[in-house]
Amino acid sequence: MPEGTEAKESIYHSKKTGYKIPKKSAKQKEKDKIYLPASRKFREERPFCELKIEGVCTNFTQGVHHPHGKATIELYLKAVVGEDADGFACCNACNSWCETNSKEAAELGFKTPDYSSKLSKFKV
Repeated sequence: MPEGTEAKESIYHSKKTGYKIPKKSAKQKEKDKIYLPASRKFREERPFCELKIEGVCTNFTQGVHHPHGKATIELYLKAVVGEDADGFACCNACNSWCETNSKEAAELGFKTPDYSSKLSKFKV
């Protein structure tokens, strides 16, 4: 084993106990049981990016943009489930742009005006 990798490995896996830190919490796994199939169906029905931000868009849907954030299970699901689903099928580039440019995204109607991403503090 190369020198210096022992410490890095111990963060993720303990050889003494055999314990491995889970990639997702039990709570997140429960959310995903509901969200992932709904999200997949939502994206299949909308194969093209709905945000279409000029100079950014890659045109094809890669995920779902949540205009209200994903802080609670209700907000998490509101974007993709039901008749009043308000999420946007979008490419990763447009979704990242919305997260880093919250004010402009709110002006374009892609975010609720009172929601501010933690990433909006950073400029690329």
